[in-house]
Amino acid sequence: MNKFFDLHVHTTLKPMNSYSEEKGYSPVRECPDHDIWRYRPMKKESWMLDKDKDSDSKSNLNKAKTGNVKCMVLSLYPFEQGFMKLAGKKADNNKLFDKAFANMLGFDEERVNNLQDRNCNYFADLQVEYNLLKDNKLNNSQSGKWQYVLVKTYAEIENAIQENKLPIVLSIEGAAAFGLATGKYYDMEKNNPAEFEKAKIEYLQNVDKVKSWEYAPLFISPAHHFYNQVCGMAKSISADSAIAELIRPLVINQDYKLPDGRMCYDVGFTDLGKKLLEKLLQEREETINGKKVKFKRIFIDIKHLSGNARKEYFKFVEKYKTSDGKPGIPIIASHTAVNGFPTIAQAIAQKDDIKKSKFKTQITSRYGTRIDWFNRWSINLTDEEVKKIYESRGLIGFLLDETRLSNKWHLKDIHKKSKSEQKEKYMEMFFNHLFHAVGVINNIKGWDILTIGSDLDGGIDVMDCYRYKISNGKHESKGLEALSELGNDLIEFWHKQLNSSRFNNPSAKPYRKYVYDRTPEYFIEKLMWQNGMDFLKRWM
Repeated sequence: MNKFFDLHVHTTLKPMNSYSEEKGYSPVRECPDHDIWRYRPMKKESWMLDKDKDSDSKSNLNKAKTGNVKCMVLSLYPFEQGFMKLAGKKADNNKLFDKAFANMLGFDEERVNNLQDRNCNYFADLQVEYNLLKDNKLNNSQSGKWQYVLVKTYAEIENAIQENKLPIVLSIEGAAAFGLATGKYYDMEKNNPAEFEKAKIEYLQNVDKVKSWEYAPLFISPAHHFYNQVCGMAKSISADSAIAELIRPLVINQDYKLPDGRMCYDVGFTDLGKKLLEKLLQEREETINGKKVKFKRIFIDIKHLSGNARKEYFKFVEKYKTSDGKPGIPIIASHTAVNGFPTIAQAIAQKDDIKKSKFKTQITSRYGTRIDWFNRWSINLTDEEVKKIYESRGLIGFLLDETRLSNKWHLKDIHKKSKSEQKEKYMEMFFNHLFHAVGVINNIKGWDILTIGSDLDGGIDVMDCYRYKISNGKHESKGLEALSELGNDLIEFWHKQLNSSRFNNPSAKPYRKYVYDRTPEYFIEKLMWQNGMDFLKRWM
């Protein structure tokens, strides 16, 4: 394979939140670092604080070049203020906190302090990040002449690839990007309803501004890590032990109680959230100041939505079916995994905590997959949702985060192994997700909805075997370069299972069943490239 696709990367996140070596740092966001090509070295303090969420860049465009990434969906993300609080309170003037957080994520300390301001403007940050990409002139790769281009049609993608350029499709992660969801607006919702109504009008006007961008995003995930006043979100920040789970809210607290007393994990879409869905999925054209302006439809990414919000969205989207019953809107889960629960109702019936993924015995699903290897939290997809995505001709992007792909107990077993054994265990873990999704659909077309949505530079815990390489005697993240390694490893491991002495072993059965009458190469090429292209061709 020599072509790779990624449905979800955060290439601009570190440049957006760092200083410019050429121009200096501007606290009012006038001149963030425009160089999204170069590799950002790991800070020593980052390695000491958290080896899993290191500060060096993983999805810079040089790594896309050397990793043969020929098309990607870049997610714009104004960084959420909730990460900047200790026990839910502003960590202002806490220089130790600022330094630790900046080092872990590769941000500038002054930017960390700026993000703590209760008047922080997410929409302003979104526009800066968009313009950073749209207006960037430093678009020559360090590894040879290569350029990226923002694209708005599939024809533009084809042209870019033909001209040896990198086509970039945009998405947005978190509807907080349109405004709201900072300390100022939480207080306003509780204490000044009249002002909050005005803020909601401005919020929806910002949605229209984005829909009229020259390179409007293809999709947006309404929810992210913290409650954003438009919908409930799934719990996403976990701990490694019961004790750590108890003290977690003292560090980063996702818990939020709405004015009506409900918890943020239990709610669906607010009234504003329902208006947001209508506006995002609406397509229209208007004449403004004598010019025709097209307001593009923006699809919904269900990643991070609470279980109840996802159920509401599936009902909402039914009305967009065509007269002959065909899907009018694709359901997208851009960077996720499966959890093995049959339905959303079953997944949310049990609290998302460390006990949820703990099993005393091996449990095998009817698809031949290991339920006891999954992370069972409701942020991952149920069988019900896999079917919905398939029926809508949507797409599932599997991420590279080992803590989403598996649970603490299974990962402990993997980490005890030698490096060579570790890689094989990671292959089993990854195939466990692929085979489960295909098994749910129960035919060869189940492979058509699977791709990679790595979430690189999104603060994830990358599988150990794809995390680092040694470059000039130092650790350096493989990042996007790991996609080609992953693709080749999956093919090699699948062949090994088909040809091994374990052929009649029950654990080898899925490898035989889900190859159908094709080859491993056929399906892994679809996973790593073709399915993403087919999706873009169908829906752009």
